[in-house]
Amino acid sequence: MSNSRFQQLLKKLGKTLDGLGHSDDFGSEAILPVPQKDFWDQVIEGFSRRQSMLYPSATRPQPGERFWSISAPAPACRYWMILATPEARVELSIEAQSKAKSKQLFDYLHERSGAIESRFGDSLIWDRMDNHNASRIRSSHTFGNLQDTRLWPDLIDWLVSAAMQLDYAFSDSLITFAGSSSAEELKPAWNNLPSPATQEDGSPPEEPEEQKSLPELRFDFWQQVLLGLQERGITLYQQARASRSQFLSTRTGLAGCRYWMTFSNSEIRVELHIDREDRKQNKLVFDYLLKNKARVEQGFGVGLIWDRLDDRQASKVRYCRALHNGYSRRNWPDMIDWLAEHIVRLERGLSEVLLDYRLLERSSRLDAQATTSGDAEAVSNEEFSSQSLPTLRLAFWTQVLDSLRAGNSMLYRNTRPARAYFFSTRSTLSGCRYWMTFGQTEIRIELNIDRQGRLENKQIFDYLYSRRKEIEDAFGKPLEWDRLTNKKVSKVRLSHAITDGFEQAHWPVMVGWLTEHITRLAEAFDPVLLEFAALEAADQEQQDNDSA
Repeated sequence: MSNSRFQQLLKKLGKTLDGLGHSDDFGSEAILPVPQKDFWDQVIEGFSRRQSMLYPSATRPQPGERFWSISAPAPACRYWMILATPEARVELSIEAQSKAKSKQLFDYLHERSGAIESRFGDSLIWDRMDNHNASRIRSSHTFGNLQDTRLWPDLIDWLVSAAMQLDYAFSDSLITFAGSSSAEELKPAWNNLPSPATQEDGSPPEEPEEQKSLPELRFDFWQQVLLGLQERGITLYQQARASRSQFLSTRTGLAGCRYWMTFSNSEIRVELHIDREDRKQNKLVFDYLLKNKARVEQGFGVGLIWDRLDDRQASKVRYCRALHNGYSRRNWPDMIDWLAEHIVRLERGLSEVLLDYRLLERSSRLDAQATTSGDAEAVSNEEFSSQSLPTLRLAFWTQVLDSLRAGNSMLYRNTRPARAYFFSTRSTLSGCRYWMTFGQTEIRIELNIDRQGRLENKQIFDYLYSRRKEIEDAFGKPLEWDRLTNKKVSKVRLSHAITDGFEQAHWPVMVGWLTEHITRLAEAFDPVLLEFAALEAADQEQQDNDSA
């Protein structure tokens, strides 16, 4: 729902935005709009740098509007970003047709305030608003005059981070409530708003969707998802078929664990579903993954929702996106883009850790078997050590290094094969290294920008990004640019999906791809990195002269 349509709703209900408490404590300055038309475009870019589509670009406000809202993953709930000089804030608003229902959901969330605020990373303002139909939970930060464009980088960084953390903090509780019997009568206050005669752009209203049963609609959606994955070269679901279920799953390589994509009207989700026959085994897998949480989330790019589900057999690790009318086919292309991106990132974050667990399990079984047969050393050496992950990586990187040397490449000339999942070498700029990464379902090349100072890394990235077209033209294809604003490092990379990279029969093709693309990456970046090094040297010389 657009902001102007939402304001139309508020007028219909005999209320104003101020009546909902969205400017009651900021005085007259709160109504000042943001004059520059590109503010919300920069917010969109901020979400894009974080690889988040929480606030989709298609719903952005009109220039000058001071707030942006989207549906949260429960009826009658919305997330807001609000500009109210001298503050900016993010909030969850609850406004059902029934005041009692609004307060019921607020109380449900407030009972979980400790866990929610722990996920958010800070305390929140819990405003039950007993004299209003609505309730709200918010966080704010004082900046000053929000029309001052010099404040925008920090303002946008805070809005994007806080909005993502708010969704991370509340989504699990909202989804749980939405699936409960208590939510059956939780109807949004805007449900009875009549449809306008025309769309906001003056076009006729959208034609009604073709009437199909929900299983048929899901089948159509999953067919389009599988086609979208195939077009993007993603092989993770290449053996899957369209389903009439709410979810579509595929194997991970560890028995009893599957990757899921889930689809509903109010949410799409990617997750690892851990569901072995034995509940205790599920918790052991989950606990092992949780011990490696930092490693998993670094691979994924942002925080995940970790659900041990102690009272159930299964456990889950997931990431969600709230939707408004996910059953509308007009929204499907954007949803499919999100699923394709995030299921690959989930597999990227989890595959190495899942493989480590599988190898540990196999080792334990072989040790037990060998102990029973009285020949533990022979079994473990013969059947396991030759397949251990570090040994496998060493053998693979040896072949890659041999291929580079056979092609007379000067890259990696002073390096030895590694036992790690990545293999790196220097570039022409200190603190920047070329990486090759080796996984079971993906190989990757990247420029890793990792100096001691976070600000230095972002300056290097921004300089390279300003030369993006030149670099990608030299490389020959688009690259994935990850500024990772909230982290120390920044990265530019290209990934290639594979089928069972730990099967040595597939290695010749993988080695060829890595050899070709790491060479092209260095050829594209080295000249630009040298120019940056020259600029740094000149700047340092000027500083030395000034100090002298």
